[in-house]
Amino acid sequence: MNGEEREVSLPESLSLVEAFRAAYYLAEQYVALEANPDAGLVLFLQYLNSDPARSDDWRQAVRTALSDGGAASPLT
Repeated sequence: MNGEEREVSLPESLSLVEAFRAAYYLAEQYVALEANPDAGLVLFLQYLNSDPARSDDWRQAVRTALSDGGAASPLT
């Protein structure tokens, strides 16, 4: 992150690109804040930065999330 946070009102929905960027920033923020971040998360962040397949993988993950009937919930 650039260190300069600005208040942005949150929309009701995001585009796939906006949601991907939000997930990226969340992972980046966690890795930056932790003294010893989880190696898996560090690898995930590296993958988001470097793997050309990440866009297709992201779209497939969104398709799965929309079609799984809510089976996997990170909130439970």
